[in-house]
Amino acid sequence: MKYISIAIDGPAGAGKSTLARQVAEKLGYAYVDTGAIYRTIGLFLQICGVSPKDTDGIARLIDEAAIRVEYDEAGAQHMFLNDQDVTAELRTSDLSDYASKISAQPLVREVLLDLQRNLAATRNVVMDG
Repeated sequence: MKYISIAIDGPAGAGKSTLARQVAEKLGYAYVDTGAIYRTIGLFLQICGVSPKDTDGIARLIDEAAIRVEYDEAGAQHMFLNDQDVTAELRTSDLSDYASKISAQPLVREVLLDLQRNLAATRNVVMDG
């Protein structure tokens, strides 16, 4: 079966998350908050004490982060890091800043892009970010 993926991108504060949620709900697709995925890997690397510029440290540890996306009965996305639901921990300004810096690393983008592709290979999705 072939699934449909819709990506909505734009500058911060443009309303892409709101639009993506509405489109996903209207179409019955899964809404994928890609920012939450980046924050999850950021949380892991922050806990490990890795600097966002430490490419060697990131490369050494990134495979130890088991990141999983699940959806509850209402369709809300939950982020799991090494089998622990960390969704509630992802929205601090400190972590947002750290995750933004981490996301600049090509290895991080590559690993998380694979995760996003795997999500899109198993269901219809609307992604923001």
